[in-house]
Amino acid sequence: MAYFRLWTCAYVSAAVDASIGRLAAYAIGLQGLAWPFTLAVSSELPAAPLPHLCAQIGGALLERCAVEGCNRADGAAEVLELARIRQLPSLRQLVAAALPAGTQPSQLCSLRILHSPLPLHAVLSCPFLGHLTGLQLRHSSLSDEGELTGVEALLQQAPRLQSLTLLGCLRRPPLPPALIRLTGLQHLRLGYSALPELPWGPYLSREWDGCCSGVG
Repeated sequence: MAYFRLWTCAYVSAAVDASIGRLAAYAIGLQGLAWPFTLAVSSELPAAPLPHLCAQIGGALLERCAVEGCNRADGAAEVLELARIRQLPSLRQLVAAALPAGTQPSQLCSLRILHSPLPLHAVLSCPFLGHLTGLQLRHSSLSDEGELTGVEALLQQAPRLQSLTLLGCLRRPPLPPALIRLTGLQHLRLGYSALPELPWGPYLSREWDGCCSGVG
C-alpha cells in the first residue's frame, strides 16, 4: 500500500490522470483548504493509470471520505460520506477520525456509506448513531452473519432517524424490526429490494415521503 503525505502529515488518497499530468487528490483532515483539489505534478507519468489508492483513517482503509456542510462556529457537520471501505475494524473510530478537528461524532447529522462491506463487529457500540437524523446505505454489504442482522444492528442504535435510504442492502424480506419501530421517519427509500409489501408498524404512523422499488 502506497501513500502520499503532505506537510500537514495528513494521508491522501489519489488517482493519477497520466494524459494531462495532474494529480487529483482527496485530502483527509486538512484544515483551511477546500477539497477535493488539484496539485500539479511532473508530466513524465507512466502511460497506464495507477490503481485506486486508499487512505488510512481511524484504522480503516477507504477510497473516499468527504464532509459536507461543516459549521465552524458550532462544530456541527451535515453529512459524512464514506465510500469503498476496504478494511473496517470499527465504524465508531472511523467516523471520529474522519470528522474535522473540533467536530464530535455526536454533532454529525447524517451518515452516507457507499459500496462498502460492513462487518457486524465494526458497527456495534457506535453511540453517535443515536444522534443521527439521516442514514444512507447504498450497495453496501452488511455483516458476514446476514444482511438483516447488520442493518438491524445499525438501526437499533439510531432511533432518531427522520430520513433512511437502503439501496441494495435488503434483497429479501422481512424488514428489520428496528426499522419498523422507528417513529420519526419522514422519508424512506428502499431500492433494489425484493419486498412484496410494507408491513404495518410505527414507522408508518405519520405522513412521510416513501419510495420502495425493486430497481431503486
